[in-house]
Amino acid sequence: MFAAYKYSPGGTLVWRFLSTFVLHSTPVIDEMRRVLYFGGNDGRLLSLSLSTGDPVGCFTAGGAISSSPALLPDGSVVFASEDGFLYGCSPGCKRQLWKTSINGPVSAGAPSTPAAPR
Repeated sequence: MFAAYKYSPGGTLVWRFLSTFVLHSTPVIDEMRRVLYFGGNDGRLLSLSLSTGDPVGCFTAGGAISSSPALLPDGSVVFASEDGFLYGCSPGCKRQLWKTSINGPVSAGAPSTPAAPR
């Protein structure tokens, strides 16, 4: 079981979202719409209510989503998938706006530390 948590500034648990899939991407917060977005290894980009932690929208791509989503000024969300496509979704991930090939998978991981000079 995997989870996302929200804590108050004082350290009190506000909500917990449980997931059966790995939550791959770094989440992004849309403060204006009070929504949290993140991608998973099951190919879903989820949006959660910042107030309750309840899902408000979901979009399924053709591959895992490990790179972080990005917000556009109009509130839409852009993200890449390991299926080789870049996607645009409406605010809250209620529907796909567009999809374009990027000629290969996009994945993200922790940056490597360069070796120290000898």
